Amino acid sequence: MEPEVQADLPQIKLELLDGMRTYMHDVSSDGGDPGYAETDIVRCETILNVFLAKVASAHANDSDAVMAAVKEAVLAFNALNESCDHGLIETDQRELICELIIQAAAASGVGAGEDITEPWREW
Repeated sequence: MEPEVQADLPQIKLELLDGMRTYMHDVSSDGGDPGYAETDIVRCETILNVFLAKVASAHANDSDAVMAAVKEAVLAFNALNESCDHGLIETDQRELICELIIQAAAASGVGAGEDITEPWREW
């Protein structure tokens, strides 16, 4: 991956996970139910980490390996979001997840910034 793009990925991931935690705590402290728990946020982080590791280990321009990692991650996010009654991935989270996936794939020479999550994405 290109160093400048790769440097952005941890920041995007941090922003995503922090936003989920902040919302969950805000809603919980007001007596509400955010629809997900810390364990779901950890599952989200795991999906991201596995995806990033697979893309990083793919050979340059190995579009099949990168797209397989994209599909696997998007399908895992679909299942995770469904298990949270579609409350974990809202607009802000969707945009950050897509940005992270698209940037990581583009840095590996795949997708050229296109929304490569769309064929499988339900969130």
